[in-house]
Amino acid sequence: MATQKLTTPQKVAIVRLYTQYNENAAEAARQFSTLFPGFTVTRKHVIKLNRKFDETGSVVDLPRSGRPRTGRSDENIATFQAIVDETPIITKYGTPIRNKKGNNSKYFEERFKFEILYPYFMPRIA
Repeated sequence: MATQKLTTPQKVAIVRLYTQYNENAAEAARQFSTLFPGFTVTRKHVIKLNRKFDETGSVVDLPRSGRPRTGRSDENIATFQAIVDETPIITKYGTPIRNKKGNNSKYFEERFKFEILYPYFMPRIA
């Protein structure tokens, strides 16, 4: 079973259970499993979450550094698909490739899969 990310109310419940059971992390973890079936936490996770609450006064995750996620919305996907459909793919011999429908999305998908599977064997056109 894959681990699921805990919601903020679930994290608050862990902190309250830890306090309610006199800082007994094992008992807090057991009680949490009965309150939220399908979710399990370890004793170590209960201790780490309470330490975080003691240090910051909150159980909310801090924002992470790094590149933000790209917007993969239906609108963005449709825009990209329109660009792919309108733009011919030119082969190294200078001829455009199009399928019977007039778009090249199938070719693009096949080529992209091939480049992922065999990145070192793809000829690069300069």
